[in-house]
Amino acid sequence: MLVEMIQSFPSAHPTYVGYLLALTLAAAACFAGAYRARQIPYAGTRRGLLALLVTSGGWAASHVGFLLPIPTWAKSGFYEIGLIVGFATVWAWLWFCSAYTGRALHRNPTVQRLAVAIFAVVVLAKLTNPIHELYYVLTPTGEPFPHLAIRRGVLYWTAMGMSYALAMAGYFMLLELFVTTGTNTAPLAALTGLTALPAALDVIGYAQPALLDIPHEPLGVAAFAVGVLFVYTYQFEAVRLAGGRREPALVLDGEGRIRDRNRQAANHVPELSEESVIGTPIESVLPDLADALRAENQFSVLEVHRDTGPAYYRVADTQFGTSGAQHGRLVLLIDITERERRDRQLERQNDLFTKAQDLADIGAWEYDVRTEELLWTDQVYEIHELSDDVEMRPLRTVFPTTKSCG
Repeated sequence: MLVEMIQSFPSAHPTYVGYLLALTLAAAACFAGAYRARQIPYAGTRRGLLALLVTSGGWAASHVGFLLPIPTWAKSGFYEIGLIVGFATVWAWLWFCSAYTGRALHRNPTVQRLAVAIFAVVVLAKLTNPIHELYYVLTPTGEPFPHLAIRRGVLYWTAMGMSYALAMAGYFMLLELFVTTGTNTAPLAALTGLTALPAALDVIGYAQPALLDIPHEPLGVAAFAVGVLFVYTYQFEAVRLAGGRREPALVLDGEGRIRDRNRQAANHVPELSEESVIGTPIESVLPDLADALRAENQFSVLEVHRDTGPAYYRVADTQFGTSGAQHGRLVLLIDITERERRDRQLERQNDLFTKAQDLADIGAWEYDVRTEELLWTDQVYEIHELSDDVEMRPLRTVFPTTKSCG
C-alpha cells in the first residue's frame, strides 16, 4: 500500500510541492546562470563556473526526478545519478575557486590526476551499491509524506566527509581573497555563504522528519549563480580583476563613476582613501586621471601628492563586461616614481644648462694641440669683431719665432 502511495502524486502535501518547486527553480537558475557565464572573458573562471552550474543544475534536476511519482527502480536511478553528479560538483567548485582566486591548482597535472583517481573510486563505490549496499538503502516511509527515505551507509559518510573537506578548501581560497583584496566583498561573501547554508538543512532533514533527508546544496549554488551573474556583476568582476593586483586599482562604471578600489589604491592615493568616493565621478576625485583616460595615450603619467613627496604612476586601463557589452573599466596605477624622478632631474639639469648659456651670451672654443686647429663659436667672432675667414694659430701668436734649444 505504501509503495502505491509513493508512486502516486502527493500534490496536496505542501512539503512535497515546496521541494518540487524549489528544486525545479534551482535547476532552472543554474542552467540560466551557465548560459550567462559563457560571456565571462577569463577562461579559467568561465570554465570552472560553467562546470559548477551545470553539475549543480543536474544535481537539482536528478532530485526532481527522484521525487516524481515513478517506479522505485526509476527513483533509485535518479538518486544514483544525483550522487555522482553531486560529487562532481565538489570538484567543479574547487576548479572555480582556484581559477577565480588566481591560483593554478586546477592546471596542475598532479592535482588533476589525483582528482580523477579519487572521483573514479567514489563513483565505482556508488555504482556497485546494489551489490554491497554500503553506500545507501532506499526504504519506504510515510513522513512527512509517502516517499522513499535514504538510509546511509559507511561509504556515504566517508564520501560526504571528504566532500565537505574539499569544499572547505575552496571556501578558504575565497575567504583569503575577500580579506586581502580591500574591495567591497561583502555581497560576494554573503552569496558564498549561501552555498554553505543548505548544509544546515541537510542536518535538519537527517534529524527531523519536517524536511526531506536529501542534499539541499543545489539551492545554495542557484542563489549564488543568480547573485553573481545577474545582481552583483560589478563586484564579481572587480574582485576577480583587482583582487590579485599589488598595484593600486580602481573600477569605473560605464559613466565614469568609481564603483570600487582595492586596498593599495586607498593606501597610496590620498584622494581614494575614504569610502565616500564610491559612486563619485572620477572627474570630481582625480581630474588628472580622468583627463589621462580620455586622452587614451599609451603612456599617461599621473602625479599624486603624498606626505612623503610626489609619486608618479603610469595609467593603464582595460574594459570588461559579462553580457557582451563593455560596461566597466579597470584602471591600474603602476608605480614609476623612481624612474620619473630620474628623468625629471635630468630634464631640469639640461634645461638649466641651456638657460645658463643663453643668459651668459659668451663664446666658446675648442683647440687641438697636435694640429693647432682652433674651432670658435659664432659668439667669439662677434666679440672680437673678426671675419669668418680669419685663421687663428694660438701658439704662433704667443711664440712668433721658434728658438732652438741646442
